[in-house]
Amino acid sequence: MDRAQIYPTLATALSKRGFDATVIGKFGQLWDSITPADRLPCPLCFAHNGSRSPLKALPAKAGKEPVRCEVCQAVFYSPIPV
Repeated sequence: MDRAQIYPTLATALSKRGFDATVIGKFGQLWDSITPADRLPCPLCFAHNGSRSPLKALPAKAGKEPVRCEVCQAVFYSPIPV
């Protein structure tokens, strides 16, 4: 999974759920601080609780690469780059 490719999907999920630019910016700062060894954080758990709940990659489906939060179970679908 390409970390740079999925970030816009996660930031858009926050925006669509009504979170303001400040929350999205703080999630972006968290995103910039993670290393390749870190698991990707769930944007919803971060926005609601300030927690870093891990996202788990799921099998690709219909040209999308889904990830699911291991805590809140939200699923995010990122387009597979061509």
